[in-house]
Amino acid sequence: MSGKGLILRLFSILLLGLVVLTAQAQESPNVTLTLAEERQLGTDCPAASALSPAGNMLWVLMHDCGYKDYYLLNFTIDGNGLEFSTNDGEDYTSALTGLDGIYFDGLLNPPLSVGDDGSLQIQVYNRDGNIQTFRPSDGSAEVNPALTEQIINAALYPEYAVFNPDQSAVAVIGEDAVHIFDTQSASEVLAITVEANIDFLQVRFSADGNSIDLIMPNNPDDPNATIATLYRYSVPDGELQMEQTLLNSLAWISPNGQYVLLWMGEDELVVTEPATGGVSDILHMYDAPRTITECANEDGFDPTDLGVTWDGFLPPMGINWLPDSSGFVVVNSYMGDGAASDNAICAFSESRLRRYTVGHDA
Repeated sequence: MSGKGLILRLFSILLLGLVVLTAQAQESPNVTLTLAEERQLGTDCPAASALSPAGNMLWVLMHDCGYKDYYLLNFTIDGNGLEFSTNDGEDYTSALTGLDGIYFDGLLNPPLSVGDDGSLQIQVYNRDGNIQTFRPSDGSAEVNPALTEQIINAALYPEYAVFNPDQSAVAVIGEDAVHIFDTQSASEVLAITVEANIDFLQVRFSADGNSIDLIMPNNPDDPNATIATLYRYSVPDGELQMEQTLLNSLAWISPNGQYVLLWMGEDELVVTEPATGGVSDILHMYDAPRTITECANEDGFDPTDLGVTWDGFLPPMGINWLPDSSGFVVVNSYMGDGAASDNAICAFSESRLRRYTVGHDA
C-alpha cells in the first residue's frame, strides 16, 4: 500500500474518535488552538523536523518528493515568529548524499536531533542495515556496529528505531518488550515488558528524554475503536509514572504534561487538557480541493487543459511542541502531487510550515 493510501486508511479508522471528541467538547472547558503563522516551503517535500532544546531553532529535512536529493532548511523562532535562516547559502546537500533512497517516518520516528548550540545530527537505519550518524555541519558520517547488532537482535523492525531528543538513547520494539539502549556504549539500559498487541504499539520519548511513552490501542482488532492508553515510564529505572486514556493513538504530549495534541479523523488537529477536560476547536490541516489552473512551480506548464482537481492533501511529516508548551510547529507535505507534460512538471501545491499557539479562553 502506498504511503498516501496508508494514511487515508488510518483516517477512516480514527473518524469515530472525532465524533466522540466533538460530543466531549460541548460539555468541557474550552482550550484555544490557533494557527499563528504559515510559511510556504516550496515544491519539495519535508521528511522530518526537529527543534533545539531552547525552542529557538527549527531544522527541516527536505527531499525531492522521491526520497532523494536531501537538504536542510533552518528557521529561527522568537517573539516575531518564524524566520528563515540562510546559513550563508549552505543547505548541506553534499553532506546528505548518503541518505538518498532512505525513507523516514519523520512523524512517529523522527531521525533528527538538535544540540544546545543548534548543531544537528541525523541517525538512521541505512540501506546497508547499519545505524549511521550524519553530522551535516562537518560533513561526517559514521556507522555504529555495536549498536546496530543490539538493535537487529532485539527489534522486530530495526528501521523503526526511535531515538530520544539528544540521541543518547534509542528504543526498539521487540517480540515482547520495548528495549532501550545507550547509543554510545550500545548497552541495554531498560526493557519494558509488553504483554499483548505489541505490533500496534507506538513509542515516543518525552521532550527531556527522562521518560518514554508507550501508546497502545485498547482494541486494535476493531477498525471502529480508536481509544488508546498511554503508559509513561521513567528512564532508566522503568517506574510507571502515568497511565492515561487517549481518544486515539496519534497523540503528542506537551512538555509540561498539561496538553495532548491529537491528530483526528482525516485532517483535524485538536488539543485536549486532561486535568480539566478542556477541548479545543478543530483546526483543519488540508486545503480545500480545487481545480488546477496554474502550477505552484515557476517552470511549470499551463495545466488548464488537464481538467484535474487537487484533493488538498497535506499530511504532517513532523510535529514539535515548543519547550514552554505554549504551542507547536508542524511541517506538512503536499506529497509531490502534480502532473507531467513533455519535459515539464506542474506541481499542484507547496509544502507548509505552520506554527500553532495553545491557551485558554479569556
